[in-house]
Amino acid sequence: MAGRLNFSRNGATGKVENEGSLTADLNGYIALLAPEVRNSGVIVAQLGTVVLAAGEAYELQFDNNRLTNIRVEPATIAALVDNGNAVQARARPDRARSAAPELAEPRGGRPGDDRPGRWS
Repeated sequence: MAGRLNFSRNGATGKVENEGSLTADLNGYIALLAPEVRNSGVIVAQLGTVVLAAGEAYELQFDNNRLTNIRVEPATIAALVDNGNAVQARARPDRARSAAPELAEPRGGRPGDDRPGRWS
């Protein structure tokens, strides 16, 4: 990310797809940001944060080197996040709240569940 916190689609139509296994360091984060994001693999961030987001622009917000929030500007054309497998980001009890509560919950499970879900 080269120190950048703001990203913009600028007309791009690419996609990010995880078909394998992504694991963040302890307290780390994984952010998959694109017009189309698909996860059919496994994403793990123990005591960290996992973000799958599709939109027009993104702003990552940090506090003491921890990803605490993300602002997503809605897309003006089609955008998709499809989580077809497992996302695991177990938080400490004092941090077990959504980083972006205004985002829709996945159908088929809540954030932190290991069950398949589909974000829309």
